[in-house]
Amino acid sequence: MAEETTAQPTVHPSRAKLALHRKLLFVYGIVGAIVGYVSFLINVPLYSLVLAIVVGIAVTFALKRMLKPQAVGGKRWWSSGAMIYAFVWLIIWTILFNMYIVKP
Repeated sequence: MAEETTAQPTVHPSRAKLALHRKLLFVYGIVGAIVGYVSFLINVPLYSLVLAIVVGIAVTFALKRMLKPQAVGGKRWWSSGAMIYAFVWLIIWTILFNMYIVKP
């Protein structure tokens, strides 16, 4: 009788890395949208910018503590998600700010 082996499919390292990048981008995108909305509620552009920078740095350090930087891509692993965070924050804040300023 032949032995039945249930071999677990191995995940290629680049696929695991890609999945981790997707999770990071998702987290940065959601946090960017939330901070964009909170920045709109603050309604002071300078305070909104300071809030966005502080929260962005805090999220980066929190993710760095939770994840191993080498698993994501070394020293500059945060750069891929930080740009998404900045763009999502700016887009959400600008849209909401303009909707509030320009009333039909």
